[in-house]
Amino acid sequence: MSLQHSLKIALFALSLTSTHPLFAAPQSISTGQIADTEVRHIATYFPGRMAGSPAEMMAAEYLKERFRQMGYPNNIRTFNTRYIYISQNGQKVWRNITPSTVIAAKVGHQKKQIVLLTHYDTYTPLSDKDIDDGLGGLSFQGINDNAASVGVMLELAEHLRQYTTDYTIKFIVLSGEEVGGKGIENYIKKMSSVEAQNTQLVINLDTLIAGDKLALNTLSKPSAPLAKEARLKAMAQAHQNGIPIIDLSSSHTYCANNKAHSALMTDIAQAGLPILAITSANKRTSAQKTCQIPPFSHQGENDSLAYFEKNYPGQINKRNRDTVRILLPVVLELAGGNKSASKG
Repeated sequence: MSLQHSLKIALFALSLTSTHPLFAAPQSISTGQIADTEVRHIATYFPGRMAGSPAEMMAAEYLKERFRQMGYPNNIRTFNTRYIYISQNGQKVWRNITPSTVIAAKVGHQKKQIVLLTHYDTYTPLSDKDIDDGLGGLSFQGINDNAASVGVMLELAEHLRQYTTDYTIKFIVLSGEEVGGKGIENYIKKMSSVEAQNTQLVINLDTLIAGDKLALNTLSKPSAPLAKEARLKAMAQAHQNGIPIIDLSSSHTYCANNKAHSALMTDIAQAGLPILAITSANKRTSAQKTCQIPPFSHQGENDSLAYFEKNYPGQINKRNRDTVRILLPVVLELAGGNKSASKG
């Protein structure tokens, strides 16, 4: 048994000493409640989820266990990568890390698949200056970026287990995104040509909480009609539920509040995969050519439960609830969901 594998087992055993959330059947709880519980659990027990760190390994094992509890085949895919770290005197050095991506699947009647995608790693300081500025670090909870998106994915997975589907639904929880998009780079690299051909749509969830409004975005070639169809269905669901939402593919007054959001979308689109992204967006002032990154981005004291509960009371639960209300019916319709399903 490798040292790394032994460490993972030990860390997971340690994580089990924390209080894990207990869940009632989805029918007996309100929409958004599972996501809200998960967000708070992940942020509280796994802060500092930097790619390749002990906290990230513990979080990966927790996510794997949650998918197992739901009856989904799953695994953790580790990969080796590196990033450049800049010291105070400007010297650049390579740092080697081994991130862990969690993959689970709801197997459908067909090989065609819809991928639900997000990332769970928190910001890794890339320089001495980042550390001096209080960016990322061991206590960084990463509520907006990106525990909330993970919570929403887990709630979607809980609801989807009640259905059978024509399409397979794959759940991908990336790590390595905060060190130059290494997670999506590795996932695309490992994807076979057959799997890529069978991937009808990728739905990415990212930074849902902090922006002025929820937002949808697509970046796909014209030969990928399902991305456009998904966007239109998602917009219709939002309007039907009275949820304020922006279509970033046509808006000139709003833009996504996370630069990495655009980079990840570009990587997926360049791989030939159709993508619909759900994120949050900020209003652009007439004097701005681009949106300013929110002041809480990557800052431990701000992207935290305490900060959002004080400055944005109720926002975490509201955005979780709204995102599930939008996405669940869209995924079910596109995947051919049938309520007479077995629960596994």
